[in-house]
Amino acid sequence: MQLFLYPLRQSEPLKLKDLALCLTPAEREKFARISHKEVQQRAITSRALLRKTLSTQAPLAAREWCFDYGPQGKPRLCDEQFQQTQLQFNLSHSGDWLLLALLKHPSPELQLGVDIERLRMRTSIDTVMRHYFAPFELQQLRDLDDATRREAFFDLWALKESYIKATGKGLAQPLDGFAFDLSSGEACSAERPAEIVSMRRGLLLKPKENTQWQSWLGHMEPGYRLALTLWAPAAINWQLHWHLGQ
Repeated sequence: MQLFLYPLRQSEPLKLKDLALCLTPAEREKFARISHKEVQQRAITSRALLRKTLSTQAPLAAREWCFDYGPQGKPRLCDEQFQQTQLQFNLSHSGDWLLLALLKHPSPELQLGVDIERLRMRTSIDTVMRHYFAPFELQQLRDLDDATRREAFFDLWALKESYIKATGKGLAQPLDGFAFDLSSGEACSAERPAEIVSMRRGLLLKPKENTQWQSWLGHMEPGYRLALTLWAPAAINWQLHWHLGQ
């Protein structure tokens, strides 16, 4: 399992133009319709970095990759390219960072989701918790002080987002229908970029019959958390390998 962490800083016009060359004409036309300049730049940068990263794994030019989409919009490689490369991916962005997970596995049944979240002080976490968290998760948060509760809230939110992205159901899947146990897990010996990310693995997903689900939770300063959730047809011990982009 390879994890790529890219900074999404304001791109210089020449660099953005170079990134846009990695896109298909349809993608350039689609992103040109985005009126908000910063959102447009991040959309171009994210798609271009996905294409360029895929090209480090297989002998295809960045513009040659083709994608299909699930019923709720989850992207994947088109069938022909998946059969050729066995590459699977998922990506997420928040604040100044893009997180991309990439792995090679022959089963199209494998489910992979990642999420990166920036801790936000203005978010009304109590309202969100009541609407979207399972009773077990609410119990975990109930006795914490305000600062610790906010930290734990974003831990759980990142994990839950990574799970619904893995299933491909998105917000069509009730978020209070499953729960994560923050008291579980252990330190993970993944290779980390410049030691800026600390990871835990083995966080338990409830109900416990979902034994083939595996999840990781990471913290990155200042105030980011990263989550990865994976289901495979057979239990596999994955080693995480980090890549920090420029």
